[in-house]
Amino acid sequence: SKKSLASGLPMASVLFGAHASLAVLPLMLFHQMQLMVCAVIAKRRAHDLDPAPDVTPAAPAAASRTAAGTATPPR
Repeated sequence: SKKSLASGLPMASVLFGAHASLAVLPLMLFHQMQLMVCAVIAKRRAHDLDPAPDVTPAAPAAASRTAAGTATPPR
């Protein structure tokens, strides 16, 4: 938001001249309101997510041929 405002203000002053502030002020207010509304929506959506989805664990994988016979025997 800062980069677009920093590059947009000089362009607006070239396009609109002395009336640039009248053209840019509504855009700045709209953008700030948009950021605040999106932050509220994102916070609500983050709380809606299930923190631990119900996923059944997969069956243990079979021993590979390369690992066969490499285990240490029990004492």
